[in-house]
Order: sequence, then C-alpha cells, then structure tokens
Amino acid sequence: MLPHLYLGDVKRFHNVYRSWQSIPTPSVQSPVLMFMCIRHDDMRCKLFHPLYKDSYSMYIDELSGAVPRFSKDGWLLMSRGEHSIFFFNPLTKALINLPDLAHIYDFDGMTFTSSLTPFDCMVFGIHVHFDKYFNISMIRCGEENWQVSCGANNLPIFLSHCSPVFHKGEFYCLGQHGNLGVFNPNGAYWRVLDIPHKQPQLLHPKVPHERNFLLECDGELLSVSISFMGKLISVS
Repeated sequence: MLPHLYLGDVKRFHNVYRSWQSIPTPSVQSPVLMFMCIRHDDMRCKLFHPLYKDSYSMYIDELSGAVPRFSKDGWLLMSRGEHSIFFFNPLTKALINLPDLAHIYDFDGMTFTSSLTPFDCMVFGIHVHFDKYFNISMIRCGEENWQVSCGANNLPIFLSHCSPVFHKGEFYCLGQHGNLGVFNPNGAYWRVLDIPHKQPQLLHPKVPHERNFLLECDGELLSVSISFMGKLISVS
C-alpha cells in the first residue's frame, strides 16, 4: 500500500502506529517540484506534485546552514560553509558526504550526472573569472579527491546563472549571449564553441532577455529565454 501513497499521506501512514515508523519510505514519485525555504535558523522543504496537486512541507534539521545547488531524481546537491559538499534525499533522509573542496566554494553552477553509485555519478562545478579564465572541479562518487582544471578560455564567455547540463558524455554550460562552453570529463578539456548557439528570439524585439536556461529533452539540448518579469518566454 505504501508505494501508492504520496507526500503527506506517507508521513501520516508512518504516524499511525509506532511500529510502522520503521517501514522504509518508497523512492520519490516523479514528477515532483521542490521548493526550499532558507533562513538562518530554519530549513523548510515544500514538495508539490503537479498531477495530484498535492503538497507537503517538511522541516529538515540535517539541512541547517546548507544551500541547495542542484537537484535530480529526488536527490539534493548541497553545500555547507566554504568547503563541504554533500547529497541529501529529503524523503528517505539518506545523506552522502563528498570529500571537501580543494578551494573555497565559488562556483557559478554545479550539477551531477546520474544515480548515486560509485564511479557512475560525476559531480561538476565551474567558475569563470570575468570572461577569460575558468576553474573547474569534478569528482566521481567513490573518489577521495576533487580533480581541478583551470586555465584561459579559448574564447570569451560570461556564464548564465543556470546549472550545467550533462549531454552525450560532456558538460555543457550556457553563456549569457547564447554561446556554449563544453567540458569533456575524460580528457579534462574545456572549450568555448566558436559558433555560438543562436539566442532564441522573443516575441517582442524590444523586450530584452532577463534569464537564460539550458536543459535536455528527448536527447536534445534546449535553450529557454525569459524576458523581464517573465512576460515572454522562448524555447529553441
């Protein structure tokens, strides 16, 4: 019965009898939207299922002082302080610590690739200084140290404030002007593509882009542009 319940009903199920509290929580049922309320003395997580229109709020002590950086498949990638990075599943309360960063956290974006199994999951973070220099950190689950790559960009790029996307074995990062930076984890090689991705045209040419996002859908990379105050949205 428990796998067929959702969100608040799962919590209420565990509260019926004390003996039921030991029954494992089933894996998250997708799709789920997750909202984080971050305050100095409180970490509240609100889960919402758009199909069932069901929502549930949880207070999670384990996330006190932490900041969410990326989420996927029910897992949160969190940072705490200047060096700590860890995974946390808010439904099962499972926590996986990663080795401390070799430097202070200053990434423009972070992501991870797949299920959290040793050597299958890669965690990737990137920071671009101005538009000229890059600093990349990557680690595979099970490794003891972060791999750090840094140097000069082959072409200028200002990164958008969106998460990188892992696509066909490489990490893609969207620039504010529609160009793409690509990191190959096997060769530890970073490059900015010399042919920029064409910026989507909004319906009104006088309305500027406010935010740009990169995502993968059905094996293709898509760029989403949103105008000021979200009045216009374009996808290409």
